[in-house]
Amino acid sequence: MGRTVIFMRHGKAADAEDAFNDFERPLVARGRQEAEQTAVLLKENNLIPEMVLSSPATRTAGTAQIAARVFDYPAEHIVYHALLYMGRAHEYIDAINNLKANCILVVGHNPEMQALAFHFGKVGKAGFPTSSAVALHFKDEVISAQSNAVVVGEWLR
Repeated sequence: MGRTVIFMRHGKAADAEDAFNDFERPLVARGRQEAEQTAVLLKENNLIPEMVLSSPATRTAGTAQIAARVFDYPAEHIVYHALLYMGRAHEYIDAINNLKANCILVVGHNPEMQALAFHFGKVGKAGFPTSSAVALHFKDEVISAQSNAVVVGEWLR
């Protein structure tokens, strides 16, 4: 059966010098709009997550909440995982493997979003801009660095 994982980078955020600290950088208007547009494209392509997993940083949480609204997914059910902020690719994979769902939206940060998209789908080598997403179908329930995936959609901004 397998599972589908959608890796989505957070929307455009305020510049670092405009925020108190990196963790609290909010989305800017463009970031909110692009995050919504990407979520709409996912929905139009029938990629509707059963679970939403996000870094708790302000910009990723905001992106996840916008996507959740598009998918009619209750915002209070978003799973925030602290290790996804400044986390490494293996921490993203571990967090995904701890969830039981056939389709998971993961909202995170670069360089990990780009690294995961390229490692599993050979997508985004030239870059993975804000609000970009790639949907990958894994044949296995448990994902590892050696897992094979098929790209079922890509939206690079």
